[in-house]
Amino acid sequence: MAKGRMTQDFDDLDEEDFDDEVTGGDDVDRDVAASRAIVEGRGSEGREFTWRDMARLGEGSRDLPRPESRALSPNVLSAGGVLLSQQGPREILEVALQETSVMRRLSRRIDAVAHDEHFATLDDSGADGYIVAPNTAVDGTAPAFVGKASPGRKFGSGTITAAEELVEDSQDLAVRLLAALGRRVSRRQNRSFTVGTIAGDAEGIVYGCAQGKVCGSATVITIDDVIDLIASVNSSYSEGVNGEVPVLMMHPLVLAVLRKLRDAEGGLQWELSGLGRQGVALNSHMPSSITAGTRPILYGRFDLAYGIRAQPPRLVGVMERYRDRDQMGYQVFQVADGAVLDSQAVKALEMAAA
Repeated sequence: MAKGRMTQDFDDLDEEDFDDEVTGGDDVDRDVAASRAIVEGRGSEGREFTWRDMARLGEGSRDLPRPESRALSPNVLSAGGVLLSQQGPREILEVALQETSVMRRLSRRIDAVAHDEHFATLDDSGADGYIVAPNTAVDGTAPAFVGKASPGRKFGSGTITAAEELVEDSQDLAVRLLAALGRRVSRRQNRSFTVGTIAGDAEGIVYGCAQGKVCGSATVITIDDVIDLIASVNSSYSEGVNGEVPVLMMHPLVLAVLRKLRDAEGGLQWELSGLGRQGVALNSHMPSSITAGTRPILYGRFDLAYGIRAQPPRLVGVMERYRDRDQMGYQVFQVADGAVLDSQAVKALEMAAA
């Protein structure tokens, strides 16, 4: 009976249907649809984004399973779909990049289209307007724009490999390792955007911004030095219309030194001076020691001072290379660059020369 049923099913199929049912039909169209679904965070058939989906996205595998019918549906929230992750791979990467890099969070983000572009910079903080009398001609000075080349540097995460057994048994391996890859890239970018020196690197904010205050000592910072640094930034770089405010940026170890400074009565100078109410951005790539000629503290509006141009991050699957060990490898790449857009919007506290 089973054989007869199968014969009847095949008799009802014409040649085109037979091709679709037995040989897989248009594999290319199915692969494209599956890849689009993975990018949107739905997995191959609207399922939760998994490590295997990363494999298909990275390699463009043609071995894609057919849709399944289940009692609990990932496409219906009330039937279990609410339990699935709503983030796709690109969203996971973007969150990891933002969380790990303080420079990415504070700076101006500019979407990049090509590898070689330019940052347009302008410093017009010293120019004032006029009170115009009736029938009086007004003279003006045109602003001077400067274009800084942005070659688009490629940042990579290195390869993370995973054994097939781990892939089979883990419930959230894809999300965890994808985030780890993004954080690797973000940490390297943050170093470039902070202390890059342009020679094969991005222009870092530490060496690209203007000098605001030179300490009287090569190894000691006083609270008065920090106050003078804050006063050196033009008041036009105050709070923005969207709530952006000037902040101090320094390494956690430098902040620890400042918070321990005490006056003759034992009071904490950091709090007594009012600096305790000043916003501070901690950056682990800022100079961690107070030595001659370094710039351990910055202050100002980073969203006006620094720009980051970045293309969307890319996930790359490396499967065949590790097949002899029954592993899959993955990398993340992102083309990005950073530059100082307004050197007066952020200024540096510089230690005296030795």
